[in-house]
Amino acid sequence: MAKIFTSTSGSGTREGLVRAMEANVQETAALWGRVLGCQIHSTPEVDWFLSGTQLSMFNGIIRAQLSTENIDTQIERLLAPFRERDLPMAWLTFPSTTPDNLGKHLLKHGLALDERLPGMAVDLRNLPLDEAPPVGITIKVVENAAEMEQWIYTLSEGSSFPPFVTTLLLDILQRQGYRQSEHYRPYSALRKGRVVGTSLLSPGGGLAGIYNVCTLPEERGRGIGRAVTLAALRSAYARGYHYATLQSSKMGLPIYRRLGFEELCTFEFYFLPASTWQAG
Repeated sequence: MAKIFTSTSGSGTREGLVRAMEANVQETAALWGRVLGCQIHSTPEVDWFLSGTQLSMFNGIIRAQLSTENIDTQIERLLAPFRERDLPMAWLTFPSTTPDNLGKHLLKHGLALDERLPGMAVDLRNLPLDEAPPVGITIKVVENAAEMEQWIYTLSEGSSFPPFVTTLLLDILQRQGYRQSEHYRPYSALRKGRVVGTSLLSPGGGLAGIYNVCTLPEERGRGIGRAVTLAALRSAYARGYHYATLQSSKMGLPIYRRLGFEELCTFEFYFLPASTWQAG
């Protein structure tokens, strides 16, 4: 694991922070592959993995440093393993991705731009980490498969996942089981024993990554997203991390800005659907 990033002054530049943010996303994406026991393939040009699961987040290219010469041939060669198995896949691009117009080339090869998200970061030492959650809300770490199942249901409803995605995630949980790990830490926000909010702490690249922050629609506007995010950040700070990073949706931007997160770059997520894929 990378050395903890401690400062944007001196040897720790702002550009260095952005590179650490990229690494956190890449390591988190690779984590999904490792959870399913698949190998992460790495060359000087690309990092990629293929799990065989019919969900793009579990198959993908998570780093690309390609030359402009014969770019179309390179892209088709990299897509071949996924096309041959008729698997959906994700292709992540970052500020350091080369060529810098790779996204335009990906569109010509059948991929679609899924999301363009702001990459944000914050110094944990500037956060109100001792802030209590809203009255009636309890935050806890997910400890077992039953709690993880409820976490998945809440994440799926709060994020408006199609039913087949929820079913697929629950099937993976049933097959793989759930083990607590230092590489990821899911948090649940509960009201009267019901999971109403979620977050995920994923350390990597020397930063604390925050993912899967959501709140059930009927519970929004009550500070639950803020509370479940702070719980993960509090844990990261206790583990020695100085900076945290996340990618925000439009809905989450006001929450993170109020916490002190700053937008530093943009990440793009492309996907290639399988020819037999149906959201039904």
